[in-house]
Amino acid sequence: MKKNNFYQLFNTKGLLLIILLAFIIRMIFFIALQPWENEVINKTILVKDAAGYHQLALSLLSKKSFEDFDTFRTPGYPLFVAMIYAISSCKIWLVLFLQIIMNIASLLLLYKIASAIFSRNIALLSAFLFAIDPLQIIYSVQLLTDTLFVFLFLVSTYYLCNGIIRKNYTFLIISALALGLATLVRPISYLFPLVIIIFIFLFSNITVKLKLLYSVVFTVIFIAAISPWLYHNYSKYGEVNLSSISGYNLLFYNVASTESYKTGMPIEEVRNKFDKLALQRGYDTTELNPYKNSRIFSNIAGEYIRDNFILYCKRQLMGVVYLYCASPSGVIASNFHQESRYDGTGKYSANFRYLNMFMSMSLAEIVITISIFLFLLINYLYSLYGIYLSAKLKNKYVFLLIFIILYFTILTGAVGGSRYRLPFMPFINILCAAGILYLYSKIKDKFRSVKK
Repeated sequence: MKKNNFYQLFNTKGLLLIILLAFIIRMIFFIALQPWENEVINKTILVKDAAGYHQLALSLLSKKSFEDFDTFRTPGYPLFVAMIYAISSCKIWLVLFLQIIMNIASLLLLYKIASAIFSRNIALLSAFLFAIDPLQIIYSVQLLTDTLFVFLFLVSTYYLCNGIIRKNYTFLIISALALGLATLVRPISYLFPLVIIIFIFLFSNITVKLKLLYSVVFTVIFIAAISPWLYHNYSKYGEVNLSSISGYNLLFYNVASTESYKTGMPIEEVRNKFDKLALQRGYDTTELNPYKNSRIFSNIAGEYIRDNFILYCKRQLMGVVYLYCASPSGVIASNFHQESRYDGTGKYSANFRYLNMFMSMSLAEIVITISIFLFLLINYLYSLYGIYLSAKLKNKYVFLLIFIILYFTILTGAVGGSRYRLPFMPFINILCAAGILYLYSKIKDKFRSVKK
């Protein structure tokens, strides 16, 4: 009887219980971090990229302009932070608390997406996996772009799926607008409309006329959403472009890590070598024309890739392995004010070895890493099974999830790092949930047939 009561409770209040669980776990991390303490803010929170976003937000507040923005950063996240600073006297803890609420809203969106393309039970399990995902938890309390980007990307995906299913133009417009806003947060999604157009033409059950119309509408709204920043960069630099970071990343991360792997040179020496080569090609150190610099970096990178194509592909695959296996153990340890013995930066170097990285960790980091690896292994194995059965059952929306996963995997490449899994892990959660429940249903049916 008690078992039936528990099942009934979870069946009716399951989503609410999962939301409560997600909130409690994130608040444990939030309270442990103590983001209201000045020492924690300076030593733990405002480090690396977070310090830059903080300064840009302060600049927006003081100067009421984008004067201090370079072409590396798009305005979405600093603007979000600045708006919260404006109503809270620059309280960082409030930004992180609101990110927790936003992350839980992402959980709800994930539930809605899974419900629309699969079933309520799969949606509930997807939400549970999202709720306990250490990566989602830890980055919801970091002053970084990820939580906002994931939220906006899930908004876009939710309205895209429902727009196509219901043939609703308004939903499609909201989806394109949300994707545009997500791109202003992190420009990695600027090519994603091409993925959506491919999916619409190959897998949507609508007429060719509607496919064309949907594609045009989506593209136009997306461009309109990002056009203010395109205009800003055009008026300031004479280039219609979102960011100049792509050329820099390609040369000084992807290609440099390949050269370091090939020659055994430390990554910094390789970067200095490429920097000197760029200077010979006309690299402008004054940054008056950063897009010219980006083209120089891209050209050097392109030449290197052509000459070392097989090796570069190998290094890219190694980066993908790291992307899928890396653990945010150091970030978690830092959240609880424990010293991390390994910060992850060595993954770009020639002497980087996964075993050496593991052995350099503290006992707490090793336990965290093994736990996260098991969580990931479950997600990956069952998601493969979910893909197989969903394709067999002719659920065409499974291909949208696959496209999303592949898109972020390919564009991340050699850069790797656990943080870069955040945009596609929710969709792996959905596929994993589908795989688990498909298998459970299969085993259940087998037992029933044996009993008969």
